[in-house]
Amino acid sequence: MSLWTYARIDRIESGEVHCIFCKRALRSGRLIVIHDEAGVEAYVGPACAKKHLGAPTEPILDLSKMAVLLVLKEAKEAGESHIALDSADDVGHAQPNGHRQLIEVDEVASYLRLRAEHMPGFSGNATQRLREFHEQLFSDGGLTDSARLYVERLLAKSKAANTIYSARNVERCIGAAYWLKVAIEHTKPERREFLGKMLRSLREHWRLTSKQVEGINKWGAGVRKTVLDFPVLDASAFDGVKVPRFGAPQNNGN
Repeated sequence: MSLWTYARIDRIESGEVHCIFCKRALRSGRLIVIHDEAGVEAYVGPACAKKHLGAPTEPILDLSKMAVLLVLKEAKEAGESHIALDSADDVGHAQPNGHRQLIEVDEVASYLRLRAEHMPGFSGNATQRLREFHEQLFSDGGLTDSARLYVERLLAKSKAANTIYSARNVERCIGAAYWLKVAIEHTKPERREFLGKMLRSLREHWRLTSKQVEGINKWGAGVRKTVLDFPVLDASAFDGVKVPRFGAPQNNGN
């Protein structure tokens, strides 16, 4: 049995990394991330993933698609962003009969993982209750029925009201934070103040205003000098997203 398991599909915008097994350089924007029993992460190519890990038994969490949510539709259609889906999608899903294996996505588990694992720095990213549910995911008994029902109700309520806690907005937040961190990384330290302020605002409020996104896009023109596929972001991405009546992220029980 392999000591490695699938962690997620992620992105890299500059430089290159190498496959942990064959040492081949991986230059694609979308990459497969795996981890061992100690939690140490590594990159792997699709062919080596199939060879050494086999087919995944559950959907692989794909953070790269969350980055695409923020990309302006016109830019994607024009090919300006260069964000394309690649062979990372095919890992482990090919079957002997040539058909693709469809694995049902566990929306509750995905939501818990996103909030607990992939929103570092966000105010109230995961309450104590959600963290307890997240820990249950990796226990022998798995998520209890009452925990699953709680999260299902949270998902339904936040989706219906289009609040900052909806699954889609959580994904937008992760995507926006990703592009801001890429922009910061490729901006001189003495010029990072605005971008850092936008990242802090996003993490505090779980959304960006259209003017804030427009400001980020102005900076993006400079970032594209070193990161060619840095996209034009959709200024309307967070339009209509509401803060629930019980208040800001750090003061609620969701």
